[in-house]
Amino acid sequence: MSVREREREREREWIGAGSPEIEINQDAEPRYRHWLKDRTKRTSRPLYLQEAVYGGAEAIGISPITSRRYLAKATSPQGDFLLVAVKEAGRTMKQIVWKHPPEASQ
Repeated sequence: MSVREREREREREWIGAGSPEIEINQDAEPRYRHWLKDRTKRTSRPLYLQEAVYGGAEAIGISPITSRRYLAKATSPQGDFLLVAVKEAGRTMKQIVWKHPPEASQ
């Protein structure tokens, strides 16, 4: 078997069988997005970037690096969340806001 044939075979195997990382992602990312939505819909306390990364990682059981990646996707122009700069206690902080306020979903 040539090197090229072996590469094609490996590629077919990878496509056919989900890697553990992909399977974990397919479970964890929807749970993180659900946590984000629930957390941003609370009116008692805003969700700031630090908590979205580290609190979300703790709540879901993923690494902060992974939660930062999920958050970057969720706050992209195509995502369901906004990253808004707000002034709080004399500092500029980044707050996560759900793009679909309650009045829009009724």
